[in-house]
Amino acid sequence: MGIVISILAFLFVFGILVVIHELGHFLTAKLFKVGVEEFAFGLPPRLVAKKVGDTVYAINALPIGGYVKMIGEDTLEPNNPLSLQAKPPWQRLIILLAGSFTHFVLAFIIFFALALIQGKSVPNGKVDVISTSPGSPAEQAGLKIDDKITSITGQTFKNSDGFLTIVGQNKGKLISLQVERNGQTLALTATPRLSPPAGQGALGVVVEGEQVSQKVGFLESLQIGVTSVGEVVSKTFEGLGTLLHSLFGAGRVPADISGPVGIAKISGQVAQSSGLLGLVVLLAIFAANLAVFNLLPFPALDGGRAVFVLFEWIFHRRVPADKEAIVHAVGIALLMLLVVAVTYKDILQLFGL
Repeated sequence: MGIVISILAFLFVFGILVVIHELGHFLTAKLFKVGVEEFAFGLPPRLVAKKVGDTVYAINALPIGGYVKMIGEDTLEPNNPLSLQAKPPWQRLIILLAGSFTHFVLAFIIFFALALIQGKSVPNGKVDVISTSPGSPAEQAGLKIDDKITSITGQTFKNSDGFLTIVGQNKGKLISLQVERNGQTLALTATPRLSPPAGQGALGVVVEGEQVSQKVGFLESLQIGVTSVGEVVSKTFEGLGTLLHSLFGAGRVPADISGPVGIAKISGQVAQSSGLLGLVVLLAIFAANLAVFNLLPFPALDGGRAVFVLFEWIFHRRVPADKEAIVHAVGIALLMLLVVAVTYKDILQLFGL
């Protein structure tokens, strides 16, 4: 059952991402009157296809991508008015970058809508006890897992950082902890250590700040949408930095980088723990991730293709189509090697190897 849920969740998330991305290319190509020969979900072999007008709409067997095949995309056809190559550079750039743009828009809309409907999470001035270290002041004081600490010697705090700051200010002093447990309020006492063991804090307790939902208006929801996308983009660049450092520094794929198998596993876990809402949030995160990845100036990616268009625009010289095709073919080969390596790592992790 878990495998079925993972597959369905993966198809839901990845299917929407592929369709939205390719739809961006498709609509802008139609806008600038570029001929579209095929709009396909998945990679060959072909399962189902139907021609409508001049375009073949297809569903292929391998659900790990999709494509929009435009006239003149990989061949030089400047005399064909429907050819991509016949269009001015600025139109080609818009078509190439439209896929990533739609991903950014999708991520923003999801984060904005969630903020508008659910509000934003804010600290409520309580911290939950996650664990206590054996023999620590926290354990000796009688703190238990799931206790809620609301104040220290009469001092309140906003979150876990505020809690730890107050504890640090009272090392070696007897403090009183106001604690909520099973609907009752307790007063416990402890003395934070001046020199705690390595890996433990002065009190010897791991806490997590509680969050509550707070309604926000339309304008603040817009701001949250933009900020949330920005945070995902920032973390994506951090992840890319980790990937490059691991590949070229250690010669291995980092453990927190996932391919199709890893994404399917994550999607299944989220679907089972958080349901459809969790999958929608995951969809927004992956959308912003892929938007950044596709904009990288690497051959075969949209960003790599855009580099050739920018070169032509700036220097008024076009790289021969056959040479550009070779560069992109090399890029595709390198990307496939990376996918194979990441998938191999994901399979090993899946079986605990």
